[in-house]
Amino acid sequence: MYMSDVNTIWFKDRLAEKKLSQRGLARLLGVDAAAVSLMLRGLREMKIDEAKHIAVILGVSVEEVLAHVSMPITPKSQPVPIIGYINGNSRVEWGQDLGSVPRPTGTLPLNVAVIQILAPEGALQFMDRWLLFVPYPIPDGVAAECIDRMSIVCAPGGECNLALVKRGYAPGRWNLRGPMITADETELRSAVPVLLIST
Repeated sequence: MYMSDVNTIWFKDRLAEKKLSQRGLARLLGVDAAAVSLMLRGLREMKIDEAKHIAVILGVSVEEVLAHVSMPITPKSQPVPIIGYINGNSRVEWGQDLGSVPRPTGTLPLNVAVIQILAPEGALQFMDRWLLFVPYPIPDGVAAECIDRMSIVCAPGGECNLALVKRGYAPGRWNLRGPMITADETELRSAVPVLLIST
């Protein structure tokens, strides 16, 4: 079971100042009221995007919100697995036992993995050996955080590439722009944002 120390009184006081209930906060966050109740009691993880949204709602900084939530910290020494590499054609090749890299400092979520660019020649040569940190495991569907952001995109047939994701004109359609890919009004099985690039 997830457990963290949350300064519940601080959150209740801030909500009272804004004349907002936990149910109202849940509505603004787009989550169930029970989820907010669990989160403010330390029984559900507060995601970084939720912390950012809560900060805006309460009129405080994200740092102030996070200061009142003691989230479990992954040791910096815990390695991040490399789950694939991007070849010179910007195509993702998935693999196992590709090694790992040290976890960088910063506010990455706990569940991340690395896709490494291995392109000693060609259009991606300038990115050779770069490390792309992405959410992992990769769920089906296009994450909202992918819009207008470099992402790992996968077609319904399974081919995955590095591309910038733009909304298409039809629902469920996407325009992709990348170093080796240009596609308009295409379907995607999944897309996750590149959270961090390490050179």
